[in-house]
Amino acid sequence: MKPIPMISRRDFVRGSLALGSLLILPKNLLAQGASPNEKPNIAFIGHGAIGRSDLDALLREANVVALCDVDETNLAAAREKVPHAETFQDFRAMLDKMGGKLDGVYAATPDHSHFIIALHCLKRKLPVMVQKPLTNSIAEARRLREAAAEARVPTQMANQGHGGGWIEMVEDILAAGILGPVREVLCIHTKAMGYTPDLQAYPAAQPVPPGLAWDLWVAHRPWTEYSRSFHPGNWRNWWRFGNGRLGDWGVHTMDVAWSVLKLGAPESVGAKSVGGRNLTTPAGSEVTWSFPARDGRPAVKLTWCDGKFAEQRQRPPQLEKNRRLADDNGAAFLIGDDNTLMHNSYGGSPRIIPEAKMQELAVSFPKKRLRNVNGGVLVDWLRCIRDGKQPSSHFGVSGPFTEMVLLGNLAIRTGKKFNWDGAAGKSGDPDVDQLLDCEARDGWRV
Repeated sequence: MKPIPMISRRDFVRGSLALGSLLILPKNLLAQGASPNEKPNIAFIGHGAIGRSDLDALLREANVVALCDVDETNLAAAREKVPHAETFQDFRAMLDKMGGKLDGVYAATPDHSHFIIALHCLKRKLPVMVQKPLTNSIAEARRLREAAAEARVPTQMANQGHGGGWIEMVEDILAAGILGPVREVLCIHTKAMGYTPDLQAYPAAQPVPPGLAWDLWVAHRPWTEYSRSFHPGNWRNWWRFGNGRLGDWGVHTMDVAWSVLKLGAPESVGAKSVGGRNLTTPAGSEVTWSFPARDGRPAVKLTWCDGKFAEQRQRPPQLEKNRRLADDNGAAFLIGDDNTLMHNSYGGSPRIIPEAKMQELAVSFPKKRLRNVNGGVLVDWLRCIRDGKQPSSHFGVSGPFTEMVLLGNLAIRTGKKFNWDGAAGKSGDPDVDQLLDCEARDGWRV
């Protein structure tokens, strides 16, 4: 893999701000001379699971003019909600026919297809939003960041907590000196998930269900025969298509710490796991990232635990013995020299622990800021399409963050602790570096 130069998070943000007034407005809204109340015309791709609820949210805020899903069963259900929309199974055919009528594209598809959909949109200078994590590989995350910088249109990754105002609130807590220097972050994920054993061969081919365009589902990844072990619903347990629990929930739970502490790229990553060395994601893992000191802030150790490692993990001593974690999925802890903060799996409801200390600080405790609270990341993206600005989790932010998360998966897959050169985009370990990119099959290269 050819290394892709790293753009620091701070430099990208500065560049984005400088270019804020130069973002390219969508052709459709630009032609209409959009008013503040104008609803953008949006194409929606992917109507299973999360896509069903996201479509309902989108219909409240936008004109959904095109629907796309490789599975006719999902597409039929979406068509009942939006009977006037044009429907497609191939997103490329949709973009060819509808591209000039669209103000943006939202993709709620499996992880592996985020990249190829977003890249096609950016090549057409179409605003695009995808579900989390941004991509299925580190090289893809870097390519999307570069393509977004060139296209200069609003982009967004749907890590919901990023648009809820909680990050800004924790920034204020840090600025007030309540935590003191933060040197450790602990994320505990306790949600039970389905698990595929650590297989060394893909399952035997099964008949493709009627109405499912399996070739389009596989998209640009290497050809894989259909199996119910992949679709519907189980793709997250396979490295070729998903990113396991870390890619699913880590993107939510670690977002606040990575953002407010301005962690950037780690200098080393290591992991322990149950499974995850072959084709399938692990039953449980403990991943540790080490971040260097930066801009006057101390070095930070960030640890993620799930599965049996979450069950065995000692909770911070500041958390009362019988007190539950922040939500049913777990919690994150920012451990400062003076105080420890706990927030829920989406980054919400930050509180100092123990509760007695929270009550002591309550009078002077910063309040949640209101930016992006109303409607979260989806409305943030739609608003920025109208205003020609960049939303909160644009690819210049979510790309480096996704890269950090996916480095944890490389530690799981290789069973190695390795150093990371963020500027060069490589570790120097051949076993790690060969997993940085994904092979694109013929007919899908952009």
